[in-house]
Amino acid sequence: MASVTSLTPAQIAGLPTSAIAALTTANVSLLTTAQLAALTSAQITALGTGNITASASGSISALGSAALAGLSAAEAGVLSTGQIASLGSAQLATLSSTALTGIDLGITAIGTAAFAGLGSAQLAALATDQAAALTTAQAS
Repeated sequence: MASVTSLTPAQIAGLPTSAIAALTTANVSLLTTAQLAALTSAQITALGTGNITASASGSISALGSAALAGLSAAEAGVLSTGQIASLGSAQLATLSSTALTGIDLGITAIGTAAFAGLGSAQLAALATDQAAALTTAQAS
């Protein structure tokens, strides 16, 4: 899929998950924010952890809430602190409690305003080490 950059966001959204899974990290790193925003949650899952790591921070922030809802704990766990910090409160609110626990100590990268958007189930699911790592602003 060497010509992935020539596909429109609508064409990217129409690709089967098997085609998304076949993308190399080099292909994924070339996807535009518009192309990444068009991915569905099933397609995000098909990317796998290596390809999620290959995405730039700005690209991750382009993902729609529905796409982020499909992240597993392993996939969320490979997000860099820059990628985590780039997520807004609406995006973080769609992460499952399981995905949020995958972020581990990267939890401190979540901005105070974005952290305030987390739901009670998400907060209750935080591991002890995640809770201990919260900043004063996040905890208040």
